[in-house]
Amino acid sequence: MKLISYHSNLYLDTFKEHVEEIKAKGFDTVLFCITETDLFFNLGTFKELREYAEGEGLKTWATFWGLTAGEAICRECDIAKWVHAVKETGFGNVMIDEPKNMQSISAFLDFSHLLDFHLCLCDKTFSALSDYELTSLPVRSLGVSCYHWTDNWYKIRKRTAATAERLHWLRPEDNFIFIQGFDIPEGMEKLPEVVKETCEQYLITNFAFWSFKCTAATSSKRPVNHRQIWESIQF
Repeated sequence: MKLISYHSNLYLDTFKEHVEEIKAKGFDTVLFCITETDLFFNLGTFKELREYAEGEGLKTWATFWGLTAGEAICRECDIAKWVHAVKETGFGNVMIDEPKNMQSISAFLDFSHLLDFHLCLCDKTFSALSDYELTSLPVRSLGVSCYHWTDNWYKIRKRTAATAERLHWLRPEDNFIFIQGFDIPEGMEKLPEVVKETCEQYLITNFAFWSFKCTAATSSKRPVNHRQIWESIQF
């Protein structure tokens, strides 16, 4: 799996152009970030986007953006309403994005009879949960956000290696690593490449990338040299 998260655009004609770029970069799965606001106004649009992506040979996932992570704002956190809405929109796979604890995870998994759930943990939660908790999680795949806020390449490689090694050991058949394409300062443009190469040394082959065009649509999160980084991305 090579997944790209996608947000901030709801125009189908523009999305069609983006799909060509997504495929050219080697991605095979699109993660649509659906907010609470989208439940009220944009489900028909997401249905169109999903159908087009699948028609172009891409797999599609959805995530509740703004509930557990992300820059969107969620007021009510109505998981049941969101799950039923995305199911009716035609999605079959959902990613639980960086929940803080087992209680948050369980709130989604109560609906596992309706959808296939994938789980992506932040490194702090991944470290805090026991081996048993991680291996016994009833999700289709388990991922970790391998993000870094340091310019020390030795620390980046060491921390990435530790994450990749443990993840592969615990879930050798159903794992993925989320690679950072946001908040990358000048001089650190090779960060996604270094993380990917390090993970591959520990037999990780499934990757996700946050996000399309290096989150350029979200000005507070885009890397300083986001165009340079995006041009170099190839999965």
